[in-house]
Amino acid sequence: MASIKNLQMADTVLSNPNVEYRKGFMGLGSKAIYRPTGSPIAAQVLDYTADMGRKLLDVMACQPQELDKKLDSATGIAPTQIGNNHLELCLSRDHQFAALQLFTFADLVFKPLSEVKIYTGHAAQLIAKLF
Repeated sequence: MASIKNLQMADTVLSNPNVEYRKGFMGLGSKAIYRPTGSPIAAQVLDYTADMGRKLLDVMACQPQELDKKLDSATGIAPTQIGNNHLELCLSRDHQFAALQLFTFADLVFKPLSEVKIYTGHAAQLIAKLF
């Protein structure tokens, strides 16, 4: 598990009005909460091959209404130990909130391949099936 604060997309996710960031006692520990449901949000960083990265970009580019069809055709998307595509993911425990951003490794740094995509409700549940 990664800390949400350490993600490159942290500012975008934490500025969402439906996300609350709480610090623990004396500043030790912190957690992000999806406000409408009160569910904690966990952050992950996953690596993918270039082919899998293209499939993820296709899924992220479609409209939320088209996710059902797109996910049926996007089978086999699986992370790898080391890949040149890097996905930052924030997912609430109840799968009602998901935020994703895909990066590629170029010139010795990770550069964004996509904007931060935020999904809520049914669309977030569909995206959660990938992970």
